[in-house]
Amino acid sequence: MVNQMLRRFKADVLPVVEEKRIDTLIVYGGVNDLYSDLTAGRKNEIIERDLTTIYRLAKAAGLRVVAITVSPWGGFTQYWNPRRGENTRLLNSWILGAVGRGEVALAVDSFPLLSCGQPDQLCGDFERRLADGLHPGPLGHSRLGQKLVEVALADCR
Repeated sequence: MVNQMLRRFKADVLPVVEEKRIDTLIVYGGVNDLYSDLTAGRKNEIIERDLTTIYRLAKAAGLRVVAITVSPWGGFTQYWNPRRGENTRLLNSWILGAVGRGEVALAVDSFPLLSCGQPDQLCGDFERRLADGLHPGPLGHSRLGQKLVEVALADCR
């Protein structure tokens, strides 16, 4: 969950930014929060607050922040439902809006990259071998990685 990402970012990344010469932070998370709305109280406002904190701390540390939207997960039928699908769309819209709010340098929309035009569904071609409707496999990660290189990391050496 994003609150755990925040804890790990503070503990494991911020202390070594200068030493490791880290200049970019890619933030990709939120799906576990979205399906933990009832069990852990992870509402969009709380997810957004935690993401905002990560973005702000990263920027304060001199990092360029790249945000990635939550990938399609409607095939994860054990937890997905239409309300959570709508919350996913709202959170993704908020993440994409972070560029305009000046919170992140770039945002990559994983939803159209990984859905194959199927609303809310992770494309079967991009799922992991033991398809669960949630986790991208090698082709999905490759597709997302190629987009990141194209829009955010083209100047990396």
